[in-house]
Amino acid sequence: MSLLARGGKLATLEGMEGTPPTDQAPRREERLPFSPGVGCVVSVLGGLICAGAFFFLLWFNQQGQIVYAPEPYRATRIWILRGVEGRGLGVSSTRPLPNSTQDEICARTTVGFYFLGGGMPEANTDYCECFTRTDSGWTLAGACVE
Repeated sequence: MSLLARGGKLATLEGMEGTPPTDQAPRREERLPFSPGVGCVVSVLGGLICAGAFFFLLWFNQQGQIVYAPEPYRATRIWILRGVEGRGLGVSSTRPLPNSTQDEICARTTVGFYFLGGGMPEANTDYCECFTRTDSGWTLAGACVE
């Protein structure tokens, strides 16, 4: 098969492409709604967010849990489940009840499990415990009276 068309000229794809000639700038309707500089900044920020998320997940996997506890008996904990009961995430949230005092705190804890694949969805629980202040700190006083 020859690359030469009739008359001895090279065959080209000229009529088949719909691109404008290179000496014309694209029309306003054909351009992006932002400048190339903005597009570059957005793509760099997107890459940094993806890299940050990747390193956060590596750190979380190595630590095994994240705990946020701004004050006593107010805590949120997320941890990785890796046992025989299943694989996934566990999330617990502890909040003091409104009727708590300086010397007695009742706190409700809600625990939820999110399994990958099969697991025990009935393992989700929620309980309430009361604590009293002593000279050595807080001690468990028992379940809440509701």
